Amino acid sequence: MNIRCFIAIPIGETIEKQISDLIFSLKKHDADIKWIKPDGMHITIKFLGKTQDSMIPKIKDALVHAASLFDPFFITIQGIGAFPHVNRPRIFWVGIKNMDSLEKLHTEIEDRMSRIGYVTEERSFHPHITLGRVRSQRGVRTITRMLDLARDTEFGDAYIDKLELMKSDLKPAGAVYTCLHAISL
Repeated sequence: MNIRCFIAIPIGETIEKQISDLIFSLKKHDADIKWIKPDGMHITIKFLGKTQDSMIPKIKDALVHAASLFDPFFITIQGIGAFPHVNRPRIFWVGIKNMDSLEKLHTEIEDRMSRIGYVTEERSFHPHITLGRVRSQRGVRTITRMLDLARDTEFGDAYIDKLELMKSDLKPAGAVYTCLHAISL
């Protein structure tokens, strides 16, 4: 059986609360944006896509080996932007600063996943926390202006001490994430 999987880093309740407060204020405007719920906030390290059940133990082992090379570390959650561009956004996000350790961890995970058959991502690694996905352009200009005024907002430092192998079930109300394995650094 195939399940949709990705590797993520949780950001902690304090950061989730601060980002949720921002989203709460943005929801007051009539924009056609699917906002992220607190339990969906994370930093994606690698999207694996459809994955055979039989691969889960191999992925977990690779993550255990990768995690064993790292001590817990801090990253700064700061900055707000949009993909692909702020003038025509599809995704609004919160950015990451002080990410040397995060980039090294990402590189190690990419290497470990390639060894078990996953394709290495060719795009640059742009770690972020998704705020919302634009469904149509209704109200988006207002949100863009508001977020531009807050573009340098600092949400604080996140203590990174584990990886999570996540399952993603796509539902009409949005994706539902389930942690299959949590691996400590």
